[in-house]
Amino acid sequence: MASTDIAHLVSNEHLLQSIQVFTGRSDVVLCEDVDVHRATSGVEGFLSIVLRVNVHYHFQDDPEVKSKTFVVKRFPQTEMLVEFSQQSGIFSREGTYLDKVVSIMKRLSDGKVDIPLPLCYHIVYGGNDDAIVMEDLTEGGYRTPNPSYFSEGLDLCHCSVAMRRLGCLHGLAVAAERSLPPEIGGWLMAFPPFAREVCFYEAPPGVPPSPLTGMTQNAIETVLLLSKNIHGLPKEAEASGKLALVLEGLWPTLCRLVKANPGSPNVPCHGDCWMNNMMFRYDVPEDGSGMERAVDVKFIDLQVTRYCHPAIDILYFMYLSTRRSFRESHLDELLSEYHASMKETLSAVNGGAPPLSLEQLRRDVHGEYKPFGVIIGAVMTPFFMLGEDFVRTDPDQLTPEAIDNMLKTGNADAVRTRYAKDPTFKLRLEEMIRELVELAFPHGLNSTEVSPLLQ
Repeated sequence: MASTDIAHLVSNEHLLQSIQVFTGRSDVVLCEDVDVHRATSGVEGFLSIVLRVNVHYHFQDDPEVKSKTFVVKRFPQTEMLVEFSQQSGIFSREGTYLDKVVSIMKRLSDGKVDIPLPLCYHIVYGGNDDAIVMEDLTEGGYRTPNPSYFSEGLDLCHCSVAMRRLGCLHGLAVAAERSLPPEIGGWLMAFPPFAREVCFYEAPPGVPPSPLTGMTQNAIETVLLLSKNIHGLPKEAEASGKLALVLEGLWPTLCRLVKANPGSPNVPCHGDCWMNNMMFRYDVPEDGSGMERAVDVKFIDLQVTRYCHPAIDILYFMYLSTRRSFRESHLDELLSEYHASMKETLSAVNGGAPPLSLEQLRRDVHGEYKPFGVIIGAVMTPFFMLGEDFVRTDPDQLTPEAIDNMLKTGNADAVRTRYAKDPTFKLRLEEMIRELVELAFPHGLNSTEVSPLLQ
C-alpha cells in the first residue's frame, strides 16, 4: 500500500502535540510534507497498524526546518479487527499502561533506572481515534532479531539480555503498584482495563469466544494427527484414545493459569512477551570477530498486558523463543538473572523486596506454571515458524479472509504441509509434541488421573 493511501491514518494534531512534547516548546509550526510509511511488514496489520512518520517542523521565531521520525500505532484497518480491538479494549490496555503506569515508573525511577520501553509522546485511547505516538527505536540502533531465530531459537546472549530487562520491567511495575494509595485497592482497582482477560478465557453464554480458541483446537487436531507417527509415548497415547481425552483440558488449563491468583505473587505482565515483540540493540566486539552481540532490549506491543504470576511472561518468552535443549541447559541461570535484576530494580527505586524468592520462582516455573509454557509452545510456535507463509511480505495480503483463517485455523494446513516437506520444521514440531505428551502423562500412559491438563 502506498504511503498516500495510509497518510489519512495519521492526525496532524497528534503529530503537533508529539513534537511539542519532544521539543518541550509550544511554538511549533508543523510543515505540510509529512512522510508516512508502514513501519513493519507482515502481521503488523493483525491487531494494529504501525506506521513510521517523518515530520518536518520549525519554530515560530526560527524558519530553519527540522525533522523528527515517530512510530505511530493505530487500529487495524479491517472491519472485523477494528470491531475486535474496540470490544476487547486492547488499545485501552496499552494506552493505560503507557500513559498511567509508565508515568508512575518514571516518577519512582527518577532517572536511576532505564525503563525498557519506547518513549511515548502522545497517547489517545478509549474512543474511535485511538493512537499511540512513540519514538522510533531504529534510530537508536534497535531492531527485531533475525528471522532465522524463529526456527533456531534465541541464543544465550539474547536471552540473558531479555530476562534481565524483563526483571527490570516487572520490578518497576511492582514498585508502581506498591506506590498506589491504599484506599485505591491495588492494581486491578486502579486500572480497570487490566481486569479483563482478552486472549485466554472460557466464554460464558452471550460472550464471543476468544479469537484463539479456533487456533488452539486446530493445534490439538495437529498434535493428534502427527502423534500417530511419533514413536513412543505420543503414538501409544494417541492410539489408546487417552491423548484426545487429556487434550480436552488444554484450553481450560491455559485460561486457569493466566488468572491472578490471590494466593500467589502477581505482577503486571507484558502478556505477549516473545522475540517478535522485542527490539534488541547490538554491539560488535573489538576482537575483530565481527560477531555482533545483543546488549539491550526494549519491549513493544503491550496490547494484551495482564495481571498474573510473573512465570507467565517468563514461560511465554522461553517457550516461544528458545528450543527445549536450550531451556534444559540454561533456564535456571536465566531465572537467576531475572530475579537479580528485579531485586536490583526494586532496590534502586525503594520499592521493597521482590514479591517472591528465587527459590519460589524456580518452583513455580518448573512446577505449577510449566504447563502454560509447554502448551503455548505447542499451539503457537508452529504458527510462527511458518516464516513467509505466516509473516507475509505484502501487508495487503492480510485480507479479512486471510486474518479470519489465521484466527480460526492457525494456518493448520500450512503447518501440516511444511511438516511433511521440511526436516527442520518436522524436528522442532515433534520436539514440542513430545514435551506436551510427556507433560500430559507425567508417569506414563496410565497416569491420566494426575495429568496437569485435567486438574
